[in-house]
Amino acid sequence: MLRVAAVPAVRHLARRAFAALPDHSKIIMPKVSPTMTAGRLVVWKKREGDSFEEGEDIADVESDKATMPISAREDGFVAKIFVEDDTPDIPLGQLLAITVEEEEHIPAFEDYQPLESSPETRATPATPPAQPSPSHAPPSPARYTGPLGPAIMRLLNQYPNLDLDAVTPTGPKGRMLKGDVLAAINDGSALRSEQLESTPQSHPQPKQPDTTPEQQPQQTLPDQRIAYHDVPLTSMRRAIARRLVQSKTSIPHRYTSATYQLDALLQLRKRLNAVDPSPRISVNDFVIKAVATALRRVPQVNAYWDESQQSAMLRDQIDISMAVAIPGGLITPIVTAVDKRGLADIAHVSKDLVARARQGLLDPEEFEGGSFSTSNLGMFGVTSFCAIINPPQSGNLAIGSGVQKAVMDSDGSMHVITEGVATLSSDARVIEDEKAAEFLKEFTTCLTHPESMLI
Repeated sequence: MLRVAAVPAVRHLARRAFAALPDHSKIIMPKVSPTMTAGRLVVWKKREGDSFEEGEDIADVESDKATMPISAREDGFVAKIFVEDDTPDIPLGQLLAITVEEEEHIPAFEDYQPLESSPETRATPATPPAQPSPSHAPPSPARYTGPLGPAIMRLLNQYPNLDLDAVTPTGPKGRMLKGDVLAAINDGSALRSEQLESTPQSHPQPKQPDTTPEQQPQQTLPDQRIAYHDVPLTSMRRAIARRLVQSKTSIPHRYTSATYQLDALLQLRKRLNAVDPSPRISVNDFVIKAVATALRRVPQVNAYWDESQQSAMLRDQIDISMAVAIPGGLITPIVTAVDKRGLADIAHVSKDLVARARQGLLDPEEFEGGSFSTSNLGMFGVTSFCAIINPPQSGNLAIGSGVQKAVMDSDGSMHVITEGVATLSSDARVIEDEKAAEFLKEFTTCLTHPESMLI
């Protein structure tokens, strides 16, 4: 996993209300990637009162790219925790916990509450008191007007008949906790009946008997109606979804396809790996080298759209982003200056990047940026597909698997070739049809005749 040190010590926090507090430090939600706007507290490795040593993990947080630990910079104790396990959408900079250096200082923070305003700590304005009704209906129970955490909001979506007014808050300052809601759900006290849920009047109306078969489904209880279950999205999946929507709604995608033959490449790969099997050169290493060669020969494709200038801007360096599947999402480690590297160097760098990406050990600069992307699904048996452009780039080349097919020679004889399909997704504002075709011609030539990459 990516390793993030805890936020540097911030002393004398909240002096106005707690001027006599001992020295302490705060742990806040860190920003670990340029695109991160919020994070998820996955789990606390240490609980209130626990001690920790320098370098020891205190908690795991999830960004839009990966899950990473927050590690201690010095020895100490966890004095107060403000965010529960599995809390998503925590704004950057929000206070997560307080730590102290001495164990005897822990009791001083028992009633501590952060003063800074945030979505989690900001109080909800009280609802104005209702005017007395002329009817003789009994008064309604007091409504809970405190803040609701993300976990409780998910429970409200999961249980349409959940009545929070029936839940007894037990948290600090009368705050409602996720555990309070779950306890009320388990004992049934917080689940409204369907009749009450659908009848907002003060006086319950007599229920009309059902007379037609079409009305029978309305009798089904909510739990019986639900034929699905919610799967919470990780911060990474939400970030991927947001960027895909951004790409498809702001970039005019153009798709261009071409075929290539792999037989000569496969034979060359076999000979090279027989000479020096470490590191073994993969077909994808040839693809990366071919993409870089084609970009160098058709530089207009190695460009991006500058929104402020409303024009295309050419890039000098060729940095190729590789789409790599990891648990919970997708990441794009970058092989830099590919056109200046040999196949063995590309193989070594790409294998190292993929291995560290799957372990969550990449630095942000190793997966943020890039001038062009490749997406290879050939190893999954996919013959062809269209990739989505990774902004601010202007091109993504989708590579399918090689398929054997019979072809007829000019003399009428038959022979078998291994053929693949490459589909270029390009930004129509940046890359013209002619340049897209030129790029694919150079790319397919490099794969069909791999020795041409040496020229």
